[in-house]
Amino acid sequence: MSVSLQERARELYASGAFGHRQIAKELGVSPSTALRYVNPALAERGRKLSSAAKQRRRGTCESCGAETRYNGHGRGTSERCLACAYKRQALAKRGQGETVGMVLTALAERPHRFTEIRDLLPVGSYTPTLINRLLRYGLIERRERGVYALAIQPSESDDERN
Repeated sequence: MSVSLQERARELYASGAFGHRQIAKELGVSPSTALRYVNPALAERGRKLSSAAKQRRRGTCESCGAETRYNGHGRGTSERCLACAYKRQALAKRGQGETVGMVLTALAERPHRFTEIRDLLPVGSYTPTLINRLLRYGLIERRERGVYALAIQPSESDDERN
């Protein structure tokens, strides 16, 4: 029958021959862990303080209003929830990459047929997936069956008027 580390630490401490630092060396754990093993009240107090600190470090997502948590930097909370943060990060990366750059550069000159786009790409590129992704991101548009062009981007003056 196996004895847990906590039980072993309590046995050693109860015998009076070992302090928590010696117990830590004997069991191969840190001194603070050994102290929590032999003093359950201290361990419980630490858990309560940790929980209270986490409750204080909660905020509201700027994008969707969901709960945010401690961000690991200083004492503040995150501005966005994880879902919105990942979404924003993904938006920033759209249209980047060597293969995507080749397609967008070619389409900036003139519309291309699917087969022309396929021939531009390196062997092994999966053209339908790439085109569908660029359509979904709004970077290209389908002019007619099998013909794709760079999506018309609104100019800065259009944005200022709205």
